[in-house]
Amino acid sequence: MSMTKSAGGPQGAVDLKLDLKPSSESAKKLQNKDSSFLDGSPSESPDLETTKGITAFQALVHLVKGNIGTGVLGLPLAMKNAGILMGPLSLLAMGFISCHCMHILVRCAQRFCHRLNKPFMDYGDTVMHGLEASPSTWLRNHAHWGRRIVSFFLIVTQMGFCCVYIVFLADKLKQVVEAVNSTTNNCHYNRTVILTPTMDSRLYMLSFLPFLVLLVLVRNLRALSIFSLLANITMLVSLIIITQSIIQGIPDPSHLPLVANWKTYALFFGTAVFSFESIGVAVPVGQDPLHNWHPVHLRPAVLRPCRNHHSLRHLPGVKALGTASGLVHPPRHGQPDMIMQTLIHLLKCNIGTGLLGLPLAMKNAGLLVGPFSLLAIGILTVHCMVILLNCAHRLSQRLQKTFVNYGEAMMYSLETCPNTWLRTHSVWGRYTVSFLLIITQLGFCSVYFMFMTDNLQQMVEEAYVTSNTCQPRKILVLTPTLDIRFYMLAILPFLILLVFIQNLRVLSFFSTLASTTTLWSMALIFEYIVQEIPDPRNLPLMASWKTFLLFFGTAIFTFEGVGMVLSLRNQMKHPQQFSFVLYLGMSLVIILYICLGTLGYMKFGSNTQASITLNLPNCWLYQSVKLMYSIGIFFTYALQFHVPAEIIIPVVISQASESWVLFADLSVRTALVCLTCVSAILIPRLDLVISLMGSVSSSALALIIPPLLELITFYPEDMSCVTIAKDVMISILGLLGCVFGTYQALYELIQPINYSIANSTAVYA
Repeated sequence: MSMTKSAGGPQGAVDLKLDLKPSSESAKKLQNKDSSFLDGSPSESPDLETTKGITAFQALVHLVKGNIGTGVLGLPLAMKNAGILMGPLSLLAMGFISCHCMHILVRCAQRFCHRLNKPFMDYGDTVMHGLEASPSTWLRNHAHWGRRIVSFFLIVTQMGFCCVYIVFLADKLKQVVEAVNSTTNNCHYNRTVILTPTMDSRLYMLSFLPFLVLLVLVRNLRALSIFSLLANITMLVSLIIITQSIIQGIPDPSHLPLVANWKTYALFFGTAVFSFESIGVAVPVGQDPLHNWHPVHLRPAVLRPCRNHHSLRHLPGVKALGTASGLVHPPRHGQPDMIMQTLIHLLKCNIGTGLLGLPLAMKNAGLLVGPFSLLAIGILTVHCMVILLNCAHRLSQRLQKTFVNYGEAMMYSLETCPNTWLRTHSVWGRYTVSFLLIITQLGFCSVYFMFMTDNLQQMVEEAYVTSNTCQPRKILVLTPTLDIRFYMLAILPFLILLVFIQNLRVLSFFSTLASTTTLWSMALIFEYIVQEIPDPRNLPLMASWKTFLLFFGTAIFTFEGVGMVLSLRNQMKHPQQFSFVLYLGMSLVIILYICLGTLGYMKFGSNTQASITLNLPNCWLYQSVKLMYSIGIFFTYALQFHVPAEIIIPVVISQASESWVLFADLSVRTALVCLTCVSAILIPRLDLVISLMGSVSSSALALIIPPLLELITFYPEDMSCVTIAKDVMISILGLLGCVFGTYQALYELIQPINYSIANSTAVYA
């Protein structure tokens, strides 16, 4: 079979490059080596040198060179068009998306190579075969148009890159030639002078033409790798010199806008996407050395849904409702696990936004009552986690199941209850737990929304008064330029993209990143609050009982990992080691809670805000703390979102036809994220929402249900009177906190609020 033959569509300009591939005889040999080609092992046949040509190092050289082009030098202007805050964040997000799309593109090509027994698959072929596997008859009949569209875009994109390169070369050479008479050895000043043009830029472009024609006659990537390496070296040296120059004497950036006009942001988007120039070489460098060069953004739209059509039922979101009430599914045999990885998940799920609200919680409880009450709630919560683990373990042994989640544990325990009515309605135990998990986790996500927008608004509104010296804040009421709800809507699209990640292995990377940024931020926060703590003797040791109810909700909300302990244990290869991880991790968490809450309240006293980050000095160091902590919370959003998504999505998908499964999955995820955004918009009071969610759902999951579950599960086995009394008392305590805490939070919520800046008792500068 000819390498140039297409399954559909004419041979266009792009296919002319394919005609330069090895002959039919070489192609047959290449197909015999298919397995070694796909797994990256080297080929021994000299005929395959042009097809299986580059090493890992050469591929790395090409990839780096493909990204470091003219686009990187235009990024400072792109940042100007986006804003000094919006620019870096947007560029980071676009970088993640582009890298993910490269990975998807290579995986799709490899899948079709394996399925169709082909040694290579270019971008056009991959899209065409993806459409041929589509459930839509119309798409299958017009599959060849996928290849034509890709060919058109790749021609436009790559020729556009080349045009930019020629313009860049001509401009730089022209500037060097014209400024040669004004060049000095003094590099301290950049004085603008009027230069006499030597000749038109188009003449410089024509002078490059013969050399470029000779260069593109080299068709083998192995031969081009030396030129790519040379380009990397020269550009690396140049970038080092440029970086060394711009970091010297940086002026005060406080006058620069954090967020630019939306019209100029559109220019930023184009420049940023252009900078990721290697997106088209992902497939060629991984597979096909004589190749079509591919643009990227056509593929999320068509290719992946078609490829996954026949296996959508195996997506994590399409699992049975029984395994959906936890963060992860039962582990596969031999699945690797690490105690440190589980500990990281446990810490990250408990160190969220609730932690930063503890200083205000201490204010609501009192300097003496607050720490002791928080210690007691922490001990009770950990004890209830242990109860939950023991009950699930006993039920899994009794029913000979490998995994029992929170909802199943409640249902199975009611099925063995001596009460006939409870046995008949045992399924409602599962429904109740699932409902509370959904409310709790979506509440966490709504709080994350508010936290990120509160800090983003404060950074933007105070940018023009931010200084380089970190002095305590002085009260200064600022007039907001943008409503806080605008910032919520600005974050919304990025969170929607984030929750499309369904694999816990991928989320573990984001969890580690979130833990790193959170740890760094917490270190700086502690470093500030322990300095020059005022005399705390004027602070009340015990606050009003009404505000203590708000403390209860905030404290119980802070232990955000209650719904994840079963899943974290079941993902371990040796679940019996989880007890050590639980006690170690939660001990560290409780100590951190008490220290931060108490010291924060002592530091800021009556001016303590809903989040302690709002009390930090208005200097660039602590503005970066807010930014880094917000980034950590952003990634934690995906972990907390996973639980309600895994409960709701299977129910929705079970009602959809197979061809609509993926669409239904993504639609539900998008709708749930929008729901958390709407909730944050309707109730933009961070402290009261934390207290309300803690009182309503967290108290039920953490304090009320586990003791009742132990009574139902172990009562037939002759429980001691002390254990029964203990479980009853814990459940009653949780119920009282739930009822009165909910009442007080709702009462405070109906009071008038300022929607512009909702989470500050006063606005600080």
